[in-house]
Amino acid sequence: MAMKTKVSFNSLLYSCILIFFQAQVILAQWSGDPLVNNCVTDAPKDQKSSCIVSDGLGNFIIGWRDLQFASNVLLGGVIYTQKFNADGIIQWAENGIRVNGSTGDAHADNPALIKCEDGKVIAVWIKWGSSFYDATRLYAQKLGEDGSRLWNTDVRVFNLSGGQGWYKIVSDHAGGIIIASMYADGTWNTTPKDIIAQRVNPDGDVLWSGSGISVCQAEGNQMNPSLACTQDGYSFVAWQDKRLDTHGDIYLQKIDSTGAIAWQEDGIAVCNNTNGQDYPVVVNDGAHGVIVAWVETLSGACYGIYAQRIDQNGNLLWGEDHIRICQSTIYKAPAIVSDGRGGAFIVWNDVRGSDPDIYAQRIDSSGVIQWKENGLPVTIAYGSQSDPAAIADDNGGIIVAWSDFRNNANFGDIYAQRLAGTGYALWQTNGVVVSTANGQQLYPSLASDGQGGAAFVWDDMRNGTTYDIFVQHVDKNGYPGVVTDTDDDGIPDLMEQGPQGTETGYDGNGDNIPDAQQGNVASFYSYDKQYYVTLYVPDSLKLENVKAMDNPDPDMQGVPSGAVFPCGFFGFTVTGLSAGGNTVATLIIGDNPLFDKYYKYGPTPGENAHWYDFSFDGETGARMNGDTVNLYLTDGERGDYDITANGIIVEPGGPLQTATSVYSHEKEGFYLEQNRPNPVIRSTLIVFGIPEPAMTRLEVFDITGKRVASLIHGRRPAGRQSVSFNSRDLSEGIYILKLTAGHRSMVRKMVINR
Repeated sequence: MAMKTKVSFNSLLYSCILIFFQAQVILAQWSGDPLVNNCVTDAPKDQKSSCIVSDGLGNFIIGWRDLQFASNVLLGGVIYTQKFNADGIIQWAENGIRVNGSTGDAHADNPALIKCEDGKVIAVWIKWGSSFYDATRLYAQKLGEDGSRLWNTDVRVFNLSGGQGWYKIVSDHAGGIIIASMYADGTWNTTPKDIIAQRVNPDGDVLWSGSGISVCQAEGNQMNPSLACTQDGYSFVAWQDKRLDTHGDIYLQKIDSTGAIAWQEDGIAVCNNTNGQDYPVVVNDGAHGVIVAWVETLSGACYGIYAQRIDQNGNLLWGEDHIRICQSTIYKAPAIVSDGRGGAFIVWNDVRGSDPDIYAQRIDSSGVIQWKENGLPVTIAYGSQSDPAAIADDNGGIIVAWSDFRNNANFGDIYAQRLAGTGYALWQTNGVVVSTANGQQLYPSLASDGQGGAAFVWDDMRNGTTYDIFVQHVDKNGYPGVVTDTDDDGIPDLMEQGPQGTETGYDGNGDNIPDAQQGNVASFYSYDKQYYVTLYVPDSLKLENVKAMDNPDPDMQGVPSGAVFPCGFFGFTVTGLSAGGNTVATLIIGDNPLFDKYYKYGPTPGENAHWYDFSFDGETGARMNGDTVNLYLTDGERGDYDITANGIIVEPGGPLQTATSVYSHEKEGFYLEQNRPNPVIRSTLIVFGIPEPAMTRLEVFDITGKRVASLIHGRRPAGRQSVSFNSRDLSEGIYILKLTAGHRSMVRKMVINR
């Protein structure tokens, strides 16, 4: 079969890390290479439908449907699980342990895992009948820390003759689980669907009668249930309801811990507008109520996402019109995560562009949108992105994973992003690579490591013939595997050891302390690896989440026309200030490209995120001095992404050159003439001059600062010179020509127009 091109994000860093590991005793087993990852199982035939949960003790339990014993790939399967410890070392038998109590083919599918209060895990799955439309059953089993089955027999969740499926499970916060399911009192293709629920205690006893309770059995179909449980033991079930018409509405029911229905029979209407509503998701609001989000549909297409908060008495808290999260073409159901403050994060697949992308929004407890109207892009990379999954990052933000087709339209990869509560992307723009192995990687699931990172699991066909299950850990800074970062500034020690990665005592700010050993200093390469930079703040403060980054907002609205960011962009967080305090962050950029200004992206007081000139205004802003940029920052003011006086300053931005500014050394014989012709149709002539022999670079950058062509890189003689450039490999648009010789630099704008 055809194989996709292998790509590796931040390849220089990863290759350095791999070389480093090869030269040392390997103490951890997590892979540091997204082309390799960790194999969970490569048993014969297919393994699919992977899921993962943390046990709360630093370990990860992974479940999947295994077809090695199946005679029918549609209806067969056994549920298997595997345990990885915090270091990525497999804890149970090779290729996992069987969960189902029966032998041979158990006809099992669609597993889900829930962590119990005691660190153990409960698995739930469906059991197929003899045909696709026959009634399916739901079963459960509890696993000990060693993978042993703790219940004598697999627990039948609902003792009903009809079909159960399309289910959701949550913890009951008492060591057991709550399950909500669709129910068909007959075959799936001919019988109206209702919603049922059940509770199973830690000992495997079903508590709400053997058949469970009826959540809704109104006329028409009730479908796609979602489920949340509050700390006081109340469950909330949301679903799509077609009792009134074929378009569908959103209904909600509350159930107490004994299984008693708390609201009116068949639930309350959350939204029954004229258009259709579908794919509800629900999350606990932390105040005995819930937040429900759903997709609005019209003629079968999805055109927006709405949300509503409902209190413990069934009152709609955000008005009868609900809150619009996004008005765009939506692809598939959204994901929802509590923000821990009474609000929620909502993540979805969005087709507002030419291909499906991933967007996210945060809404607070009052129903006020916190981020950019219609959501912030989690990724708008080339190609399609799909199947978003999200969890809390245990620090007020979220981690999102998805299937990504930017590298090959036919073969998916796995990418991920971490967003702070402010919407600031803590990892690289458009996400970090989790896996770019050969073949397909699809349908990610993830679980928190409790430290701002996560373990990701997915279905994987890198062997070219059958699906296996692979897993990868990514730390809080977006690095795969286990990376040593002694000073916890976000830059691995290896990257702080000078441009070649070999100077263990590298001291970029000249304070006689190695940069890798002090949390207020970080040395690292710019995003395009052209500049090795040092960033530092006063030693009473701390740097965190330092990164060289791609363009945080490719729209570039507000950036001067023809501007170029020759170093890419930088992001970092300063902690340790008093609320409202100020400081100076210093950025030393070797081989100075002679900047004009420093531009930042983010909110400013009274405005949502946007690009703005961060020139010094007497209090805040950037001052340039040779190869040094001094950033004057005040907590809660412009320049602080969270615009909150909380003792933390979050900084994304970068130094800029404008194409119209000529650092005119022409009288000294240094010049870069405008290329001819301009605009360029195919080829163009570039003429320049240097006053004395020098190491010279003539490069082409796109408007994000990414180098797209290197025309000259080497020592050149003095005098007037020229070079011809064929633009066939570049798309239409604005580009920047940059000439560098010695300490001099000059730029010109070049336009390609076919």
